[in-house]
Amino acid sequence: MAEGNLFGSSVDAKKISLLVVLFIFFAIPVTLVATLNRNTNVSQAALCLDVDGDGVVKSTDVNLLRDEIKNGDASLKNDFNADGLVDNRDLTVLSRSLNSTCAPKISFFADPATVASGGSTILHWSVDYAQSVTIDGVGAVEKEGNKKATVQQTAIFTLTATGSGGTVKATTKVSVSP
Repeated sequence: MAEGNLFGSSVDAKKISLLVVLFIFFAIPVTLVATLNRNTNVSQAALCLDVDGDGVVKSTDVNLLRDEIKNGDASLKNDFNADGLVDNRDLTVLSRSLNSTCAPKISFFADPATVASGGSTILHWSVDYAQSVTIDGVGAVEKEGNKKATVQQTAIFTLTATGSGGTVKATTKVSVSP
């Protein structure tokens, strides 16, 4: 994929909402990769409609959301149909996703993103919904951490996360200044 992101120079919430609707109602698999700035790569292979954060959509998630709606304390993160409200329509969307598992969600970046030849950067990552995480050239790592990397030339690091919801990869680029 060319440098930049899937949505152009900035992430547009309306485009993300459209992709979510397409995924939920038409079962079109989508990959969302949103580059938040030139150093940060957040990847999620499909939006996870899990309410309790365990990575599996089940009846307890529906019950939790129903209670949140009833009590008036529902979070907009549970606005699954992207209409700006959390209501019974979101329960319908959630119910259609029962027994699905969430793909791993990755945040992966290097700081600094540009170094002199032989210079060092720190790779930072955080992964949800995965049982195993590896970084090419580093090996198996914990779900969250950081590691110093020394580069002689521009390098692209790839993090791979595997969980019950599939395998997702994210990359971060470290450029070497002349």
